[in-house]
Amino acid sequence: AKSKANSKRRKRWYLSYKEARGLVVAAGIESEVEYVSWHARPLELPPDPSQHYAFRGWTGWPAFLGQNQDSTSPQPVQPSLEVHPPDSAATPPKRRPRPPPLPYQEAQQRVQQATGGTLRE
Repeated sequence: AKSKANSKRRKRWYLSYKEARGLVVAAGIESEVEYVSWHARPLELPPDPSQHYAFRGWTGWPAFLGQNQDSTSPQPVQPSLEVHPPDSAATPPKRRPRPPPLPYQEAQQRVQQATGGTLRE
């Protein structure tokens, strides 16, 4: 059973992997232990980036900490603190407008033609 405290938790919005990695590099964090014990860690960074970014670009702690010195090595990035809603929150596609209603007699004629006879009243 879930406790009430857990059920009222809000889902946090974290920075993108690229922005988080740039912020960590700029802060000079050099190890997983240092990151986990980082008391001044901004709330926009997840407590466990290996789990949060697992399917969002995570390749390991050395890459996240900027220790891979190759061409894809991150440059410090100034994070944007804008909240980006999920794509599903985009405006729904517009529906086609309904055709204007048919006058009663024309509608009655169409029903009679479709049923092949007269309507009971």
